[in-house]
Amino acid sequence: MKKLLTKCNGNWSEFRQRLLEWRNVPRSDGFSPSQMLFGRRQRSQLPAIPACHAPIDLLEGAAAKRNAAEKGKTNADKTTRKLKQLHVNDEVWIQDHKTGKWRERGTITSIRKDGHSYVIVLPNGWRSIRNRRFLRLYRDRPRANNEEERARQIETEPSGSLQLKRTNVARPEKVSA
Repeated sequence: MKKLLTKCNGNWSEFRQRLLEWRNVPRSDGFSPSQMLFGRRQRSQLPAIPACHAPIDLLEGAAAKRNAAEKGKTNADKTTRKLKQLHVNDEVWIQDHKTGKWRERGTITSIRKDGHSYVIVLPNGWRSIRNRRFLRLYRDRPRANNEEERARQIETEPSGSLQLKRTNVARPEKVSA
């Protein structure tokens, strides 16, 4: 829709005409939005055979939309996996929505009604609501996401305790041609 507005450069009569054509384009279920709303295609500037403007069966259109939605859900469910339910007072890693890295820790204070999102208290006292897929249990240490984090090596001391050792990673220099 926004792209359509930019193409028209503020010419509203041209925008209305293009919007009419856009609403006449059939979706994946075979029916256009105007067919579902008005029961037929709207007349437009594009040539069409008269049979295209004949009334449609709205029940058939609704069934086609329902079938397309079921097919989409079936395809989406092929690659989904169930995540373990988290509990109140569990410590979790929180994925940063901008970088995709698991950097922040928090504690779950409550589970929302839908069961897919949680209220989390961060160490600085802030509260945050996050979906389950962006949370991991604290004991499940996230894998390294970039080269610098992969450079951190875990060494075991003779006493058996773990100590993180940070190694420097040299950045490649740009080569001018």
